[in-house]
Amino acid sequence: MTRQAPTPLTASLAVVLPAALWGAVWWPLRYLDQQGVPGEWSIGFVNLVAALMLLPFLIFWFRQYRAHLGKALLIGVATGTGITLYYLGIIHTSIIRATLFFYMTPIWATLIGIYWLKEPSTFRRWTAIGIGLVGLILLLSGDHIRAFNIGDFLAFLSGVSWAIGGAMLNRYNDVPFVASTFFQFLVAAVVIFPISLMVGILIVPDFGDFWVQTPVMIIAALVLFLPSILSIFWASQYLFPGRVGLLMMSEVLVAVISTSLLLEDEQLQFIHWIGAALIIIASIVELTPARKKAESPAIK
Repeated sequence: MTRQAPTPLTASLAVVLPAALWGAVWWPLRYLDQQGVPGEWSIGFVNLVAALMLLPFLIFWFRQYRAHLGKALLIGVATGTGITLYYLGIIHTSIIRATLFFYMTPIWATLIGIYWLKEPSTFRRWTAIGIGLVGLILLLSGDHIRAFNIGDFLAFLSGVSWAIGGAMLNRYNDVPFVASTFFQFLVAAVVIFPISLMVGILIVPDFGDFWVQTPVMIIAALVLFLPSILSIFWASQYLFPGRVGLLMMSEVLVAVISTSLLLEDEQLQFIHWIGAALIIIASIVELTPARKKAESPAIK
């Protein structure tokens, strides 16, 4: 059965809006850490809850999904590892720095798209990337200039891994996005612990505090994590990964503004607001309809 592809604008909004919501993901992670639940454990539990919510659908449609499970697992490994590295970056460096290192993603995604997916290399795309990168540089300037640390490194790697996963979502667009999303959550729930051990940042929590905060983690999984990732995965089947990476920059704006308003140690200066404005402009350049034929590939 052939599924009708959405309009480019519909698919793009399905990335922009959930990504903007994702910009607030730092808040429950920081809150839980303050309540005695280290970030590695809250991340693992939240992703496990999200995976369990999707498991019944995977079982119900197992016959239809069975032939695609191998590719769905590959997508889940790339995106699950990428998002896990991003979570750890948020915890172990400043929220703004982690977000910005992750959002070098459009560069990797565009290069992968050009060489693997035969995505057109357009002046429009590189202009948007250039504007966005200038915005990122400005946001990293001033008080945000610090020595490169383990959190920065993890956030940088997360963007590369996520770009690879995004390219596979588009390349293997016959894979049901629910299956890919399930494996993404499952992989993230599992790899968070060995990665934390490898970099020496795994802390054993007080399990009394852990269970007290279980309702908060379940709500975060159902309200923030699950719907946003499902939406982005669905849209990524129809859009080239470079475009997805640029549209997800809406997360940068929300993360930067929310942390500036709520955290005293991450206040923004005037130059940072200019950087945020440039990121918005980059997204607008990418969202503005082009004269050429829409780049969204149809799903077969």
